Amino acid sequence: MLGYPILSIRSIPKDSAYLERFFGDELASGRIRDVLEIGDVWPENYSANSAQKVWAAKFAARHPNVVMLDLSSFKCGHDAPTYGIIEGIVRESATPHVGLHDLDANKPGGSIKIRVKTYVHSLKLHEERLRTWRRARTSSPIASTSAGSRC
Repeated sequence: MLGYPILSIRSIPKDSAYLERFFGDELASGRIRDVLEIGDVWPENYSANSAQKVWAAKFAARHPNVVMLDLSSFKCGHDAPTYGIIEGIVRESATPHVGLHDLDANKPGGSIKIRVKTYVHSLKLHEERLRTWRRARTSSPIASTSAGSRC
């Protein structure tokens, strides 16, 4: 997407050892029992696809180099219950994200292109904030490991 690599939900690594570094605190506290669990944010889920979208949002919220682009064809489809859950997850973590729902109703495709370009601009601003944060952190004589949990 305009120079940014895209990971689909299904391409996110599911290896427990890899994922424990992102979900370790929740595992240690007992909030979740498994790195792929979503019951902590959505206890009553019934759709495998919707559950994958919620888990992907949890992953993006914990990985410092992953942002989220949520696409769906129908605003009122089976994924509709996930929109608020996903919004809450990424908002709490300050993960850059955009939801493009009801894509079939957006004709011509130019409006989608404009929204994607706007999102890419916001990602460039986010990258600059991360670079500034990293520079400040590495130049500080007392680099705090707890400051800025996203990086």
